[in-house]
Amino acid sequence: MVQPRIVINTPFVPPPGAAVDEPSYVFASNRIATSKYSLLTFVPKNLFEQFRSIANFYFTALVILQIFPQFETTSIAVVAAPIIIILALTAAKDGFEDWRRHRSDAEVNGSFSYTLSAYENRNQVHAPGEKIIFLSAVSDWWISTMSKLRVTLGWGVSKAPEAKSHPLPKTLKPDVYLKDSNRFRDMAIIEQPPVPSSPSRLPALQEHPTPFHESAAFAVSPPPQLSRSQSMARSTTSHSVRRKNLSLHHHRHHPSHTDLTTWHLSEWQQLRVGDFVLLQNNDPIPADVLLISTSEADNECYVETKNLDGETNLKIRTGVPALSWVMTPEDCRGLRLIIDQEPFNSNLYQFSASLTVDPSFNGKDRAATVPVRVPLGLNNTLLRGSIMRNTKWSIAIVLAAGSESKVMLNTGPTPSKRSLITRRMNAQVILNFMILVALCLVCAIVSALYQGTGIWEASPFFGFGNEYDSTGTIGVITFFVAMILFQNIIPIALYISVEFGKTAQSLLLHFDRYMVHDEQGVNPRSWNLVDDLGQIEYIFSDKTGTLTSNTMEFKKCSINGIVYGGSFAVLQQRTTEEQREFDTQRRTEEQAMREQLTQRYNTRYLSQKPLSFVDVDIVRDLDDDEQGAKIREMFSILALCHTVLVEEVLNPFHLEYKAQSPDEAALVDAAKNMGFTFLRRKEGNITLDLMGETRHYELLNVIEFNSDRKRMSVIVRRPEGQIVLLCKGADSVIFSRLSARNDKEITAVTMQHLEDFANDGLRTLCLAYKPISQQDYDAWNARWTDAQNLVQGRDEATDAVADELERELTLAGASAIEDRLQDGVPQAIATLAEAGIKIFVLTGDKMETAINIGFSCNLLQKSMVLIVIQATSVEGVIEQLVEALARFWPSVNATTATKGNDMAAGAAAMASSQTFEEAAQAFGLIIDGESLKYALDEKAHPFLLELACRCKAVICCRVSPQQKALVVRLVREGLSSMSLAIGDGANDVSMIQEADIGVGITGKEGLQAVMASDYAIGQFRFLTRLLLVHGRWGYLRTSEMVLNYFYKNVVFLFVLFWFQFDSAFSANYVCDYTYVMFFNTLFSVLPTINIGILDQDISAETALKYPPGYMVGVRQTRYTMDRAWLWQLDAVYQSFICYYVPRMIVHAGSISNDGHATDLATLGTMVAWSMIITINLQCWLDTTTHNWITDAAFFITMLIFVVYSTANSAGDPMLESHGVAANVMSTGIFWLGIFFSIICSLAPRYAYRMFRLFFALDDTQILKE
Repeated sequence: MVQPRIVINTPFVPPPGAAVDEPSYVFASNRIATSKYSLLTFVPKNLFEQFRSIANFYFTALVILQIFPQFETTSIAVVAAPIIIILALTAAKDGFEDWRRHRSDAEVNGSFSYTLSAYENRNQVHAPGEKIIFLSAVSDWWISTMSKLRVTLGWGVSKAPEAKSHPLPKTLKPDVYLKDSNRFRDMAIIEQPPVPSSPSRLPALQEHPTPFHESAAFAVSPPPQLSRSQSMARSTTSHSVRRKNLSLHHHRHHPSHTDLTTWHLSEWQQLRVGDFVLLQNNDPIPADVLLISTSEADNECYVETKNLDGETNLKIRTGVPALSWVMTPEDCRGLRLIIDQEPFNSNLYQFSASLTVDPSFNGKDRAATVPVRVPLGLNNTLLRGSIMRNTKWSIAIVLAAGSESKVMLNTGPTPSKRSLITRRMNAQVILNFMILVALCLVCAIVSALYQGTGIWEASPFFGFGNEYDSTGTIGVITFFVAMILFQNIIPIALYISVEFGKTAQSLLLHFDRYMVHDEQGVNPRSWNLVDDLGQIEYIFSDKTGTLTSNTMEFKKCSINGIVYGGSFAVLQQRTTEEQREFDTQRRTEEQAMREQLTQRYNTRYLSQKPLSFVDVDIVRDLDDDEQGAKIREMFSILALCHTVLVEEVLNPFHLEYKAQSPDEAALVDAAKNMGFTFLRRKEGNITLDLMGETRHYELLNVIEFNSDRKRMSVIVRRPEGQIVLLCKGADSVIFSRLSARNDKEITAVTMQHLEDFANDGLRTLCLAYKPISQQDYDAWNARWTDAQNLVQGRDEATDAVADELERELTLAGASAIEDRLQDGVPQAIATLAEAGIKIFVLTGDKMETAINIGFSCNLLQKSMVLIVIQATSVEGVIEQLVEALARFWPSVNATTATKGNDMAAGAAAMASSQTFEEAAQAFGLIIDGESLKYALDEKAHPFLLELACRCKAVICCRVSPQQKALVVRLVREGLSSMSLAIGDGANDVSMIQEADIGVGITGKEGLQAVMASDYAIGQFRFLTRLLLVHGRWGYLRTSEMVLNYFYKNVVFLFVLFWFQFDSAFSANYVCDYTYVMFFNTLFSVLPTINIGILDQDISAETALKYPPGYMVGVRQTRYTMDRAWLWQLDAVYQSFICYYVPRMIVHAGSISNDGHATDLATLGTMVAWSMIITINLQCWLDTTTHNWITDAAFFITMLIFVVYSTANSAGDPMLESHGVAANVMSTGIFWLGIFFSIICSLAPRYAYRMFRLFFALDDTQILKE
C-alpha cells in the first residue's frame, strides 16, 4: 500500500523503507458527488433499477412477444404504451430526485476559497477521464443554467428587496487579505489580469529544485530573493507585533513575478492536496487541511465541528509551532516540506502524521542543517465540514480532498431504497407467475391433444391442412397465446397505482398542519417509502440537535451543605392558575436578587434576559464571613476552571461565551450573573471581574477532560502569588480524591444533594481545589513537560502525572445543570416505546452526558438496571457481554444461544425463553465508542445483538459516524427488522443512508442530514405522528391496495381459465376484448386507488391515544404470503361463481325476450357484469372509512361500466356484441343471475368477518370500538 506523502516545493522522494522506484501517491480531487446518476449512467442504471422489479421484466417480455404475428392481439403501440409510461414516469421521478442532489453537489463544488497563486503543486491528483470530465461539466452547466433561468423568470423565487452589490475579487493582495471582513465582502479588487488557475501553467520557483531527505542535511541555500540580513531581520521581528499589524509587514516578492503575489479565488473542486489556502472568519473548511499559522498571537484557531460530531461548542486548533512565522505568499513559496500521514481513514477523533521541515527555509534558524521533524495530531488539523470561528485569518495546507476527506469517508454512497412491500411484491409476482405457467401448460397440453386428435383424424372441424401440422408447434403457440391471455395475473396497473397512491400519501403528509415548525411542514424526499413508516421496530437517534435544543441552564448548586436555587429549578405539573402564580413569584424573586446584587457592585455584565438561577438567599449569604467565603470560592472556580472563549460583540458589557461543552458555557454564564465574570484569556493570563474588581490570574497549566479521567483541572497563580489547582468533574471521581481534612458532615450532605439533583434529571458536577507550593509545582511541572513531549504513550503518561497532583482536594461545592430538550421529546419517546419501538441513541458525547440525557428524555428510567460495557479488547467485550447475559438472564446459556449464523433466530429464541421475572425487569445498555469498536467485531457482535435485543433502551457514546452506520446495519440485517435513523448533522448521514428510513431534522446543523434523508421534519416530536398516524395509514393502505389488485386480477384470470373448458383450451376470450383492456383502469381503478390514498382504519387521534395499535405494522401482519394465499383462494372461488352461475343460466335456454338463442356474447356480458360488480362492491365494502369520496369512487366506476357496456352494445352492427347488453338487461333472469352471483361470491368472506367480529376481535376492531 502506497503511503500518502505530500511534498511542498520539492520533488517527490519515497518514504523511508520504501522501494526507490515506488510511485508517489495519487490523491483524490476535491470534487464530491452524492448523486446516484450522471448523464452517462442515468438511462442504463435507472433501467437496471426498474428491471429489478420482476413485473417490469415480465411486461416487457410480453410486449416483445406480441411483435411476432402469431401472438399479435392488437396494435403493438397500444400493447407497449402501459409499460413505456410506467418506465418513463418512474425515470422522471428518479431523475428529479437525483437532479436535486446534483444541484446540491454543484453548489458545494462551486463554493470559493482563496488559494496561493504562482505556486507549483508537485503532488499527483487523480484526474477522471476526458469523457467523465465533459459529462460532469455538461451536468453542472445544465443545472446552473436551469437554476439561473428559474431565477430570471421568477419561477418559485420570491422577490427580495434590492441590496448593494458586493463583487467577489478574483485575486487578493497580500496587504489586504487580513482585513476584518464578512466573508468576501469589503475586499479590495486588484487591478490586474487574473492569475491562471491551472498549477501546471505556473512557472516553477526554481529551475532545478534540489530534493531533500529526512535523514540527510539540506544541500541548498536560501532563496535568492532573500538576503542574509533580511532573513535575520525577520527572525528577530516581534511575532505578536507582526500579527497585530500585518498590513505594514514588508512583503518580499519574487523578482520575476511581482504581479502574481496574490491569493487567488478558486472553486472548491479545483483544490488539490498540497495547495495553500487562506481561510477567514466564518469560512467553511473546503478540505482536510493542516493549520500552519493564524491571526492569533498564540497561533490558535477556533473551529465549529457540529456538522462532523454534532457538538455545537467551539474547539481550539493550534498551528504547527515550527511554521508559525508563515505570514505572506512569499513565506509559503519559500517553504520546503515533506508531510507523511497515515493511510486515509474515517476516524474523526484521531490523526497521525509527521512534518519534515527544511531548516534553511524555516524563517528562523537559517544556520541549521539538520531537518526538523515535527509530530502532527488532530489538534493541528481542520476537517472538511467544520467552520472557522472567532479567527480573522489562517493559512493551511490541504492534506486530504474530496472522497478521501474524513467526512466523505464517513458518508456512504447514496443507496437505492425500496419499500418492504415492494420487495415482497416480487415474491408474490413469482408465485403468480408460477400459477400463470401452470395454467398456460394446461392450456397448451390440452389444446395440443385436441388439435392433434383432429389432425390425426383429418377432421375438417379442426382445420385440416392448415400450417400447424405438428402438435408440438400447436402446444408452443397455445402456451404463449395463453400467457398473453392470462397476463393480468401480474397487473401492470398495480405499479402505477402504488406509485400514485404513495405520491398522494406523501402530499397529504407534507400538508399535515400538525407537523409544521417554523412555517415548514414535512418534506417527503423519497415518495415511495411511506408504507415503511408503518413497520418501524428500531429507531436510531442522534442526541445533539435531535433530542436536545443545545441550550443548558444552571439551576441549582450546593455550597457548604446549603442548596441554592431549589425553589424555582424543577418544573412540575401545575394548573394554569398555579403556573401563573409560580411565574409571578419567580419574577418577584428575580427582581429582588437583581436589586441585592446592584447594591453590592456594578452589575454591568449582568444578563438582561431572565436568569436561569434565581435565589436571593445566596446574595444575602455573601455578607456572612464563613458562608460568603465558600460562595466566592465556588464561583471563582466556575469562572476560572474551563476552556471557554469570549466571542466579540458590539456591546463590551454583553459577553457571549463559546465552550467545548455547552455545560461549561452555562457554568461560566452563571458565575458571570453572580458577579464573577470571565473577561478574557490571552497569552497565558485570565482576567476576571470579581464583583467590580478586575483581577488577573496567570494560567500555568490546563489538564483537559477526557472520558477516562472524568474531570478537568487548571493550575493558576492568583494575583497574591499563591498557586492553586482548581478541579471539576464527576462526583465519584472528585469524592474519591478528597482530603481527609474535609468536613465529613458537609461531604455527606453534599452527596445527598447530588442524589437529589440527579433524581430531578439534572446534570451534576463537583468542584474542588488544592493549594500548591512553588517547589511542589516546579517538580510536578517538570514531569508534566516530559510526559507532554512523548510521541508514543503521551496520553497515558500525562494522565498518570495529572493523577499525582489531583489528590488531597478540598470540596468547594456541587452544581446542577438542566440540559433542555426539544419540546415534546420525553412524551414522544414514551409514546414510541409504548408503541413497541425500541430506541437506540447514538451520540458523540461522553458517557455521562448521554446517560443524563437518557434520563431526561424518558429513554432511561430510574427503575432500569443499567448495563455498562467498557473494555479495551475483543475478548474483554465478549467477556462483559456474556457475563451480563448470564447474570441477568440465567435461564439462557448465552454462549450456546449464539452458535450458528442465524442471529435473528438466536435472539428470538433467547427473548422467548425469558422467565416472567426476567421479562418484568427493564434493562438499559450503555456502551462507549472504544468498546463498540470491539463489539462490532465478527466474533463479538452476535453477543452484542442479543444483549441489545433484551434491553428496552440502548445508548452508544463517543461513536463515530461510521460506527453509527455499522450499528444500524447490525440490527437491520441481524434481526431482519425495519429501522429508522434520525439526525440533523453531517455526522448522521451514514446512518441515515444505512437505515430503511432516514429522517433529517431541519435545524441548526446544516442541510447535510436533510439532503441525505428520506423525510425531513422540524422537530423530533413529529416522529410520533409521522409513524403512528401516517406510517400506520400508509402501511395499511398500501397492503390493502396491493392485495385488492392481485385479488381482482386473479378473479379475472380464472374466469378466463374456466371458459377454456368450454372452448377446447383454445386461449380465447369469454367476453369482448375491450373489457380486458379497460378492466384495470376504467372498470375497477377508482375504488382501489381510494383505498391506497384515503382509507383510515382508525382516526389520527385514536392512533396517538393508543400507541400499541402500531404493532400491527411492527408485526407485519397485513401483507403476508399467508394472507395473500387466502385472498387468492377467495378470488378463485369468486371467479368460479361469477362464471358458472351465468353459464348455467345461459345453458338453460334463451334469456332473451325476443326468443333469440343465447351465444358467447350473451355469456360474456353476464360474466363481465357479475365479475366487475362483485369486485368493485367488495372493494367498496372493504373500505373502512366511508365518505362522499369513497362512495363517489364506487358509483362513478359503476356508472362508467354501465355506460360503456351499453354504448359498446349499441356500436358497430358487425360486432358480435351488438345489441346484446340492451337485450339481456331487459330481462329479469339477467338481474337475478347477477344478484345471485354477487351474493354467493361475497357470502363466505363476510360470514367469516362476522364470526371474527363476534368471537375473535383483532386489535384494530377493538380500537374502532
